[in-house]
Amino acid sequence: MACKIWQIAAQTHFQMMGYVIQTPENKLLMIDGGWPGDADYLMHLLRKIGGKKPHVDAWFLTHPHSDHVTALYHILQERSDELSIGSLYHHYPARDLLVRGEPGCVKVWDAHQELRPQFKDIEYILEEG
Repeated sequence: MACKIWQIAAQTHFQMMGYVIQTPENKLLMIDGGWPGDADYLMHLLRKIGGKKPHVDAWFLTHPHSDHVTALYHILQERSDELSIGSLYHHYPARDLLVRGEPGCVKVWDAHQELRPQFKDIEYILEEG
């Protein structure tokens, strides 16, 4: 069996990005996930693929834009008991760099920091190379 890939359909009127990948070994991988308004559909899709309480083996956050990561943050804040995550991978820029260059991302960066205690044992910060 080849990998199956689902691009998550936006549930709001805003652009978003999220993908679910199912490997031949039935592992689930997530890339980003969308807005909080996409969280219900994302959970529905994960349950459809992975069962009543899906396990996402690896969740990759590409960058701290709201349309990529805040569905996950919403799930972790409101519904963390509805799924499990094996590993969370990301590499966000330093906060001061965002303040200077992309201030709209600071709120998302701050939300990530607030949630870090919840996923501290599964968080992997990617490094160059």
